[in-house]
Amino acid sequence: MIVSAITSEYNPFHNGHKYHIAKTRQITEADFIISVMSGNFVQRGEPALFDKWTRTRLALENGADMVIELPAFFSCSGAEFFAGAAVSIMESCGIVNNISFGIESGTIDDIKNTGKFFSDETDEFKKLLSQYMSMGISYPSAREKAMSSLLPNIPQFSPNNILAIEYIKALCRIKSKINPVGIDRSDNGYNSLVPKKNMASATAIRQMILNGGIENTAEYVPLNAFNIMKKEYSLGNIVTKEGMSQILSYAIRTKTPKELSKILDVREGLENKIIKMDSLCSGFEKIAFAVKSKRYSLTSIQRALMHIILNVKSADMEFYKSKGFSPYIRVLGFRKNSSLLLKKLKDNSAIPVILNLKKDEAILDENGKFIIDFEKTADNIYYMCSHNPNNRGTGKDYTTPVVIA
Repeated sequence: MIVSAITSEYNPFHNGHKYHIAKTRQITEADFIISVMSGNFVQRGEPALFDKWTRTRLALENGADMVIELPAFFSCSGAEFFAGAAVSIMESCGIVNNISFGIESGTIDDIKNTGKFFSDETDEFKKLLSQYMSMGISYPSAREKAMSSLLPNIPQFSPNNILAIEYIKALCRIKSKINPVGIDRSDNGYNSLVPKKNMASATAIRQMILNGGIENTAEYVPLNAFNIMKKEYSLGNIVTKEGMSQILSYAIRTKTPKELSKILDVREGLENKIIKMDSLCSGFEKIAFAVKSKRYSLTSIQRALMHIILNVKSADMEFYKSKGFSPYIRVLGFRKNSSLLLKKLKDNSAIPVILNLKKDEAILDENGKFIIDFEKTADNIYYMCSHNPNNRGTGKDYTTPVVIA
């Protein structure tokens, strides 16, 4: 039995995602495809537009055989923690043969060489990195410059390539035997707002939807996905970062500067600027734009703000990194004809497998209970910000069943 895994967000699901799943199955000759998918918060430091149960169904109806949750504690973190947690979950499954990811330029060998380099950073690299950062440039830019000085043929440090490199780095650090597979992107790139034939990035599709043009997305998403998303959108079952503005201000104003400085990605005095801009600006996006700088990108600031909302502390993240990230595997959904996959997962997983939270929560240890409690709180915050007042209830992690397609 060959199992290939994909780290995903499907925010929202589109033709490029369907192509990636199909291409992964073809190249790896996989019997089953597992998607390790972000829950209700995504890596850009935003709430997912559609909730995790909707996105799980979209994935299952378009080629995935099982969807496993990447917990919110890790899912809106920077590339290292995001990729490290996803790879750790795949490794813990005990049945994953391949990890498939998108690449935007370069070759898979370039990605592998770069990832291996980062998994064991040399003193020379660290010295160069420190020198570039002392010039006031951002960490990603400093890292790219330092790498360019030491390694030939480095791939472009675009969003997908950065994640691909982090997947390789994570695989190397845990000495995993999972085989990495790179799939060339079919659209114009992760952040592109320009469609290419019937392919458009999730960024472009979200912009179409939020500008009130959900009908204009039909060409770029599978028909079944379009129909589901259209229905959810018409009901107001969406959440946006701007919809979290008031809770952001509440979270900032109820913490001291010292408490804010302990939040993940809030560093080097950033807490003082965040407090100042909250007093001057109104809204999540305006605060984020006001705080961003040459050193801190908009995305990194959004992650910091989201971590303030969710109360993700740097010390807690380092602790769970040292413990191998997620202490459990939570199945959000699976296909009816994938019962063998589910059985193999239960038989081979190195950590507890959760399907029914009410029933399975009791098997978690202290670390597992911390992460699942965090998930429940994060989800309650997420639904509180739904555009649909009737969708703002609590406890959906208990009342929403596993999706079976």
